[in-house]
Amino acid sequence: SAVCKRAGSSEKNLVANEMLLFCLRLVRLVAALLFTALWTILALLWGLGLGLLGQRRAANFGTRLWTALNMATTYPLQGVTVHHTGPSLDSLVDPDRPVLVLSNHPRTFEVVGWTTLFLHQLRQRLLVGLIKQELLYSPFGLALWLMSSLPIDRSGREKTLASIQKWAKALDRCSYAMVVFPDGTRNTEKRLQMKERMLARPHLSPEMKQLVEDVCDVCMPPLAGGVHALLTALPDMQVFLTVCYNDQHVGTLLELCQKPPPVVRVHTVGEVKLPTDRAELEAELLRLWRQHVVPRVRIPAAQNSQAEGAKSE
Repeated sequence: SAVCKRAGSSEKNLVANEMLLFCLRLVRLVAALLFTALWTILALLWGLGLGLLGQRRAANFGTRLWTALNMATTYPLQGVTVHHTGPSLDSLVDPDRPVLVLSNHPRTFEVVGWTTLFLHQLRQRLLVGLIKQELLYSPFGLALWLMSSLPIDRSGREKTLASIQKWAKALDRCSYAMVVFPDGTRNTEKRLQMKERMLARPHLSPEMKQLVEDVCDVCMPPLAGGVHALLTALPDMQVFLTVCYNDQHVGTLLELCQKPPPVVRVHTVGEVKLPTDRAELEAELLRLWRQHVVPRVRIPAAQNSQAEGAKSE
């Protein structure tokens, strides 16, 4: 009876400690989000103010300012650290050629970690990218537009591709580093819809079918449209691939309170050679995602079964 009482007491203490740890992490997360909101407002004011004055180079510095402020506050508050692997982009970039950086789409809390890639690299280049047109109705999207990023309407394919090509050709080719997330999102529902849509294509080769299966079972597949338009507009462009993920496979902000502080890992694969034919480009992007992204973002089988078990309970 005494043994049973001690066991019951130990179990209660364990549950109490876990609840206390969860509450502590939740408080730290809320504080970190408040800091992030503050730095985002500051960066937006910086970008909007200088952008409206036509000082786009100075306005573009707002992205790096936002990253530095978050690295000094929000990540330490949550115990999150960043680890970089792979070659330095500065050691690979040809100063006389335009640059495109591709990456899988970071999760919400990984964005700060991924942007640290540019704190000490490509500092001579302005960071620009393709953004959803809907973002123009927000201060965030307006600030990015004033920093020379391009809002795109994804509903009209031909018109969108033409606008991307025109935008890319108008940029000072050696002053900018273009950033594109070909997969666009981490949304699970959209991933399953995309998988069904791609597998339903007529005359899909066995290799493409397997590539779609392998990639879509783990993450969103990369789309070739925007990348193809940029390659067509700037055929001598250097293309680099990076991968962003975290070692705890944290997928949501709530999981930041449930799991140990993760390490956000940013891996630079290096320069990749991409074909300009659209069909070949789509297949090559899927191969790159299967080789470099899937193994890093895939949740281990044991961890996945534990998560499923927790959901069933």
